[in-house]
Amino acid sequence: MGLVDGLIGSGLSIFGMAKGAKAGRQLQNAQEGVLGRQNSLADWYNNQSNKSFFDTQAAQSGLARIRDQYKNSLDHINSNGVQGGATTEAKVAAKSSLQDSYNKSLSNLVGYGTQYQNNMKRAYGGTLQGMYQGNNATYMPAIRSWGNLANKGADIAQKGFASMELPTGKDAGSLASILKFLF
Repeated sequence: MGLVDGLIGSGLSIFGMAKGAKAGRQLQNAQEGVLGRQNSLADWYNNQSNKSFFDTQAAQSGLARIRDQYKNSLDHINSNGVQGGATTEAKVAAKSSLQDSYNKSLSNLVGYGTQYQNNMKRAYGGTLQGMYQGNNATYMPAIRSWGNLANKGADIAQKGFASMELPTGKDAGSLASILKFLF
């Protein structure tokens, strides 16, 4: 039985190695496919990250809204000040308060720009990581499984061949003793 076990184990081991190598090549091909998508994603990211947040449509819209509100409030202060008879000091104080609000709004918009850049970096990194993890999740179980089969086959072969009793004595190397040993 030792020879049969050894041959079966060797066959299983070779089969497992071949299938594992095939799964490894499939993973490698899939990872190479990711490289093309990664390059186009990198181009997009570089284009976006090198662009000022204030050039985006969201920032332009927010900035226009802040300016419109500032202008409307300033007009309101000027017209109410004239109609209500506000003192010069009251007008200056109201305009100063309005200017502070305007500055805070612009500062907040700059903060949103920083947040926008950080979110884009996280999204880019997450997308790249997801591309590779998806391939690994698809192919690595098969690679591991075939590798386990190859290892089990090698164990069976080793135990089978180790249990065989080799011919000894002066006829140990003769063709007749080898054939008798094998069959």
